Amino acid sequence: MSKLNEYSCIMLKCHNNALIKLMHDTFKRIPIQILAPGENTDFNPHITILYGIYTSNIQDILNPLKNVSFVNYKTTGISAFTSNSEYDVLKIDVDSVDLLYLNKKCRHSLQHKEFYPHYKPHLTIAYIKKENQSYIKELSKSDLFKNLYDISHITNISTADDKKFNFNLQSKRLEQIK
Repeated sequence: MSKLNEYSCIMLKCHNNALIKLMHDTFKRIPIQILAPGENTDFNPHITILYGIYTSNIQDILNPLKNVSFVNYKTTGISAFTSNSEYDVLKIDVDSVDLLYLNKKCRHSLQHKEFYPHYKPHLTIAYIKKENQSYIKELSKSDLFKNLYDISHITNISTADDKKFNFNLQSKRLEQIK
């Protein structure tokens, strides 16, 4: 497993308060015994645009974001990534032409390590122990996670040299937060 800040990352911040509350409430209802130990340490609702960026130069990272002022997306349901050998990733699936475009633009503009060949935008709720497919399957039947819309204009950027930034896509204002 990679160390936490081996790479830089661009994320889109979730602004829909109803969606954030739904994610938080869902996480709080997960029985603690099925949570993957050591993996559920931070509640930060976001959609990763690109992870694995080699540079820590903030100006280089901002370059593909210059002509973007907001990102629209909608949720389509709840499911899990099951390819990790240690845990499953419980997630809300997201549909967005804007995110697909932005991911493609960042992939072409920034040198990065390719972890996953296909971009699947999502909001992570929790990391679940492998033997809990029935819990995930039951959650996936809910319509609560479908057709929630958000328009976001704030990106969070974490650099490999452990700096954190907010970047407002509309005003182009960059703020270092750590």
